[in-house]
Amino acid sequence: MSQLPKKLIASCLAVALIAVPCLGCGGESDGRAIITIGHISDLSGPSSPSLIPIHDAIEDMAKYYNEERLIPGVRVEIATYNTYNDQARQLPGYDWVRERGADVIVTTLPTTGEVLKSFAGTDEVPIASLSTTTGMIDPPGWVFCFTCPPAYEIKTVLNWVSENDWDGEGIPRLGFAAWNGSVSKRPQDSHGGILPGPPRRVRMGWWFH
Repeated sequence: MSQLPKKLIASCLAVALIAVPCLGCGGESDGRAIITIGHISDLSGPSSPSLIPIHDAIEDMAKYYNEERLIPGVRVEIATYNTYNDQARQLPGYDWVRERGADVIVTTLPTTGEVLKSFAGTDEVPIASLSTTTGMIDPPGWVFCFTCPPAYEIKTVLNWVSENDWDGEGIPRLGFAAWNGSVSKRPQDSHGGILPGPPRRVRMGWWFH
């Protein structure tokens, strides 16, 4: 696994371990207080090839924290729910991990943070998301993200292209390839077609898989 996923996973655990003591731990095991991290992911659907390594790393890191007793007096447990990348299973997944004592939830699916944002706000349960959409952070709530929304990144790219010299004739064309999901569809809806920009317009094309 590359260094970036490792850092993201470590950041998720750091948020969980910092946030949970404020909420109270969910029990005891071998004399240690238990922190339960709910993990909502896709372990057998179309996104699973890229998400299973993250799931395995979270499990391995929790095991390492427990064996090395890196948090004195605390044991970390993981409750994982498989959504099969089905958006209709997000809320049942939330209820399932909460029933198993989840004090904080980690997810890599962009739809999870959007669907569960209001429920997490009502229950005051932090959700740590490795994917980000504008709906997760605006207005702010109990979803904490580790990246910026692609729509913001695209704005930066468009500004750079429009403000720099363009050697070709006509309107510059930018192509984007992405998953056919909310993370990529939202930027397309807001930035699709020909965009005005100082001093030059930019045309965007999208390809989804």
